[in-house]
Amino acid sequence: MSTTVHEDDSKLQRALSCVSCQRRKIKYDRHLPCANCITSSIQCVPATVTQRRRRRLPERVLLERLRHYEGILRQNRIEFEPLHPVASNHASEQGKDLAETSYASPKESAERQTSETVNLWHAISKVTLDTEHDGDHHSSPPNAWDHNGQKQSEGNDDHLFFDPRPNVEISTLHPDQAQIFCLWQIYLDNVNPLLKVTHTPTLQRRIIDAVVDLTNVNPTLEALMFSIYCAAMMSLEEATCQSTFGSPKKDLLAGYQFACQQGLAKCRVWQCTDLDGLTAWFLYLISVRPQSDPRSLSSTLAAVTRLAQRMGLHSESDNTRYSPLEADFRRRLWWALIVFDHRISEMSDYKTSLLIPTWDCQPPSNLNDSELRPEMKMMPKVYERPTEAIFAVLRSQLADFTRHSAFHLDFINPSLKAMARAKAHNTSIAMSSVPQTNTQRNEAASYALNMLECDTKLRTHPHIKGYMWLVNTYVPALATIHLVNDLTKRPAASHADRAWEVMSDNYEARTAASKPDGQSVFVVFARAVLQAWAAREAVLQRQNKPLNPPNMVVDIDHFWSTMDWRQMHLQGW
Repeated sequence: MSTTVHEDDSKLQRALSCVSCQRRKIKYDRHLPCANCITSSIQCVPATVTQRRRRRLPERVLLERLRHYEGILRQNRIEFEPLHPVASNHASEQGKDLAETSYASPKESAERQTSETVNLWHAISKVTLDTEHDGDHHSSPPNAWDHNGQKQSEGNDDHLFFDPRPNVEISTLHPDQAQIFCLWQIYLDNVNPLLKVTHTPTLQRRIIDAVVDLTNVNPTLEALMFSIYCAAMMSLEEATCQSTFGSPKKDLLAGYQFACQQGLAKCRVWQCTDLDGLTAWFLYLISVRPQSDPRSLSSTLAAVTRLAQRMGLHSESDNTRYSPLEADFRRRLWWALIVFDHRISEMSDYKTSLLIPTWDCQPPSNLNDSELRPEMKMMPKVYERPTEAIFAVLRSQLADFTRHSAFHLDFINPSLKAMARAKAHNTSIAMSSVPQTNTQRNEAASYALNMLECDTKLRTHPHIKGYMWLVNTYVPALATIHLVNDLTKRPAASHADRAWEVMSDNYEARTAASKPDGQSVFVVFARAVLQAWAAREAVLQRQNKPLNPPNMVVDIDHFWSTMDWRQMHLQGW
């Protein structure tokens, strides 16, 4: 009996593969030593236990995970073929809620709800767009103030991407010497006072030396020179360009932009660590902004800002390692780049803005270029007085205030609100759920009127003529929309007559150069204005006062009556 049991144990032990066969995952011949070990000339060690197999997940766990992933797909409105088709929208929402609650605690769900960014364009689209008050006007198009909902720009954005041409001799693309210095002076008059990203005394000497022999110019300096030509040409009006250079602005600007592309590609700006190369890229993008789709330009700016971060412009500890002159111009370039990026983000997708409190670059110093010299070892004393850099300095300080304000971070990144310093009292009242008093509404309307009046003065003052390229970048849309909304709800307010006059003056100033077309944003604005004026007309009729519509209302009413709604529908409306 004992012999039988011993033989059975031996058979069970030999039935297991040896250690070598288990590791190599080959067939075991049930001999000791096995044929595989004999062939390999290794010791055959019998295994005492089998390899543990991977445990199969229970079906319940797999179904729960599948339900979770299906809920995520439904939440993001992604089409898919579910394992168990949902019979109704209610069931779909129930599956979505189940997926969310199964994998998130109540605390996490509350935090996620409070950290959602405020949708700026969605908030604007709700302003005075009720279809009940259209009156006798033509049927209106769909509500639309969504930049991403607009049709694609008809022009292409190839100018944002460099197309290096190895057979192009870049030195031949420079204008003649007289025109080079003419463009340099235009840049100093129209562009440099607002941006202050180049040091005039040192750069002017370098340009003079380069003009002597344009075939042997440093590649980054050459790219910077072409970007200066582009920025200067962009700042000119058509008539001024024609009288100064004898050619259309569009043709000259396109030629200089092509040359700048070749210059940037030649100096390999993507890998550049030279401040000249980054400045050239920035000025080039400034010059192409009017002809670029904001979404494409925003994507390109992401590469530029990443290059600036790699160079350490955002870090004050990195900036202080340089000479006072270079350190301050690193700060000037960083702030100019961030402010420009923020404006383009407002026009495309505000959540991508880098105007946030996660970097510590200080605003530039309020100093004249002549006070900063290359040989200086210590930063000169800064006095509270106007300098030639005052616009760039004040704009940087205002941006610094904004990036630390809780109201701004509500739009950009609510999770950073803990880093907020400023208290935006008036704006917080506007966003709160507490009803506003008439005093608060009047105060907000007064701010909006001041914004429009300032914009009108900028557009009509003869001394601002050379700076219109920057004025055109900023449209006081929020102020206008706020006033239109206020006048629709309170058509008999004490400031109503002044508001209509100020809005009409601003409209005429902004449309003096070009009449508005049928773009979706203007259609929304036009419809809102007509609704507000209809409410104002009703008040004037009850008071037996004469109806004298402002020029803005007359122009918009004519635009509305001549709009080809069928064609707009075919274009995507």
